[in-house]
Amino acid sequence: MVKIDFLISKESLSFLNELNEQNKKTLKIIKQHLEKYFNKDKGFYIGSNIKMFKNIEEPTYRIRINDDIRLIFSYIKKDKGLIPIIKYIGFRKDIYEKYKRKYYPEWNFELEKIEIEKHINSVKKQEIVVDLIPEEGYLKVPLNEIEEALKNIDPYLCLDREQEKVVNENYKKLVLVKGGPGTGKTTLVLRKAFLTISKQNGININNIKIVTLSEELRDLYNSILNKYTKSIRNEKKDDKKFNNFSFSFNSLIYNLKSEGLFNNLQFENYKTLEVAVKNKVERNNFLKNNLNTDEKRIVLDYINNKKSKKNFSYTYDNDFDDYLKENNFNMKKQVFDNLNNHLKKYLSEIQNDQLDRDLEILKYLKSHNIKTNNNNLKFFVDESQDFSEVQLEIIKRLSELNPNNELKLFVAGDIHQKVTKSTFNWEDLFLEESHGNKLFVELKKSYRFSNNIKKFREEVLKKLPQEKGIKDGALDKIEVINKVKGIKPIMTIVDENKFVRSLLEISKDQKNLVGQIMIFSDEKDKELLDEIENETEKFMVVSSKDVKGLETDSIIIYRPFKNKKKLKKEEWNNLNVMLSRAQNNILIINTKEDYDYFSKHISKDDLYLYEKKFENAFNEFYSNRSNIITNYSFRVMFLNRFNKFFKKYKQGKGNEKTLKEYLSKLIEYELFNVYANAMVELGKYKSAIDTFIKIEEYDKALKVSEKNKLYMETFEIYYDYLKNYEKAIEIFESNLKDSDNIDQIKEKVKNAYLKTKNYLNASYYEDNHDEKIKILQKGNHFKQIAILEKENQNYDSALRYYLKSEKLSNEDYINIANIYFLKNDFKNANNYYKKSKPLKNSDRLKQELLEINSLY
Repeated sequence: MVKIDFLISKESLSFLNELNEQNKKTLKIIKQHLEKYFNKDKGFYIGSNIKMFKNIEEPTYRIRINDDIRLIFSYIKKDKGLIPIIKYIGFRKDIYEKYKRKYYPEWNFELEKIEIEKHINSVKKQEIVVDLIPEEGYLKVPLNEIEEALKNIDPYLCLDREQEKVVNENYKKLVLVKGGPGTGKTTLVLRKAFLTISKQNGININNIKIVTLSEELRDLYNSILNKYTKSIRNEKKDDKKFNNFSFSFNSLIYNLKSEGLFNNLQFENYKTLEVAVKNKVERNNFLKNNLNTDEKRIVLDYINNKKSKKNFSYTYDNDFDDYLKENNFNMKKQVFDNLNNHLKKYLSEIQNDQLDRDLEILKYLKSHNIKTNNNNLKFFVDESQDFSEVQLEIIKRLSELNPNNELKLFVAGDIHQKVTKSTFNWEDLFLEESHGNKLFVELKKSYRFSNNIKKFREEVLKKLPQEKGIKDGALDKIEVINKVKGIKPIMTIVDENKFVRSLLEISKDQKNLVGQIMIFSDEKDKELLDEIENETEKFMVVSSKDVKGLETDSIIIYRPFKNKKKLKKEEWNNLNVMLSRAQNNILIINTKEDYDYFSKHISKDDLYLYEKKFENAFNEFYSNRSNIITNYSFRVMFLNRFNKFFKKYKQGKGNEKTLKEYLSKLIEYELFNVYANAMVELGKYKSAIDTFIKIEEYDKALKVSEKNKLYMETFEIYYDYLKNYEKAIEIFESNLKDSDNIDQIKEKVKNAYLKTKNYLNASYYEDNHDEKIKILQKGNHFKQIAILEKENQNYDSALRYYLKSEKLSNEDYINIANIYFLKNDFKNANNYYKKSKPLKNSDRLKQELLEINSLY
């Protein structure tokens, strides 16, 4: 059958995804209908189950899948044909109400039968094509890959023209993408990596390095790109091969080291424990003796902020005043002078004591002429605002090792979603580049939230009191693409002491509530909200710092305005992140104190306010809630449920069968970091180590092996993956040299000694006589060769090697004499015996015999 693509709305794909989890039989029936009605070879067969809506300008059709499920679709007409668009799939009881509310609220729907040939079959079937510019807000999916698309939605995401321009750019060395929440930054990173793999036909793909801080996002990248790589290569022998595309910053450096980029750099020696502890004690004593609590916090922030800068040095740069101004700290001149003096003294004292790992890597890159076998490295950085300036400078310099005149660095981020206190702006680092070598794009279309949410979010972020320099005019530039107007955000006022019980009570009878996300910003609320998670699996409680990247239809936000007076930059960013997770529906829960603060500054016109009836607010929220989630969000929700179960399991409240099901799903979803951590908790350390190694998290694997005294695994990690042969030998000599199972690592031990040019020790682990001699020759160990040759009765060779030796000991003279004696050359034997003093008793007899023999 000729392949045909169709477009499908996100929520329709989400509905199919749920069926795939719960009712595979129904999913199979839907797929059969899709193949029946959208089969290019059959000319889009129209049967009795299809009817058309009246009173809608664009022809829109309904398919009756079975008694419960309906499908709504239409077509895009192109120059050479048509392509179907699936707009909505859902249950009969609510599809018309929801579809009407979301798409055509002003129309009443009527259905009529469609005459065969009337609309669709009039187009010649051979003219139907799929090469077109997709409509915004839909996913383009090959029909014969629908099941794969359900598992991996993101590669099929359609891009608008501005985004297509970004991913199709191959001739700029640097591409920078900034944009607010929901503008498609992560999608672009994935799509560009996706296209790069396609261009390379899935071959030699270890040049693609995606860097992001989120473990869940790294797992998602790897899962999607691995499946895609295998499908385009179509080689069964590679089906079980795992390609690691996505890295944390640390694992990226280890990966590059394994590829030969940092051969002379030993990460483990950067900061010895003794030095680290010494510096920490010195710093704490300095702060304790000289500063009060507030001053201590300011100084620590200042030092940490300095360390994030690429030009950092442990010297006082007279920039403390600038730092205070940037962060809106006001202090009296006497206090400032006191701090200034103490900082100057403190920083000068520790100048040469503490080594910073990232700074040392940067220093290495600056001072070494690095060459790599992989001369086509391509780096993709997602959530770049969360990396330090030093780390981004390192990645930038690494990308410059690629000599090709094409894209080598793709960076995406949003400075207004940065939740750390560093004042560094990631854009500044890259804007230094010459104009002709870079493409800088600001995305202005958000595909995530409705107009009502956009309006409310902007109102809050602009009108709440905030410190100087925080207001962001860029918010005005975001254009909402979501065609759904949505409902106004819902706000309610609760008694904090009664909130948990009230929520559990009114939600217990609500079906289809599993996975409802609740966000909080104050860590003090975590203990309170954890009770909700412990009592029910319906809610997923997430801090505002961990919710980045999540996207669902409906969000509950708990006390976002708590203890706010004037928003600091990180607080403003936190609010920005929280208010931009939902697509259509937000429920904000306040106390009376929170609401009083909010209502002083924000109009109530843009939300539904329930001042007294929390139950009414929740019911309104629930009635408008749907289960639309992205692939990434689904995985995070699954992880949340797993973590809750695993916590109970460790307390003896879970069963083995459920645990096995969860662990199996972790592997299926390729959530390897989580799986490995679970193996550690379960005491299955070797399984954890193997998993960490699979995803190239070598530092984590090493931590597990060293902590649990798994010396063989520790040796192999140092040898095979970190290429730190000195440490491998150290582990071997300390813990494995006398073990019974040395044979399995004998070859590696020999090679480790060879790598460190310890040829004598290397020879001990070589069994072949000739090879052993070759090894000893490399180190000029002529005496040892002579001994071997003597044992092998190669007396002439043994004598040659002895005589090559620079210095001969008393024992060497005796050995040479013995060789001559065995050759019946008594004269030379006698001469070398005379050179050896004192002589052993057994040798005295030989000398006397030689002297007697010499008389004749």
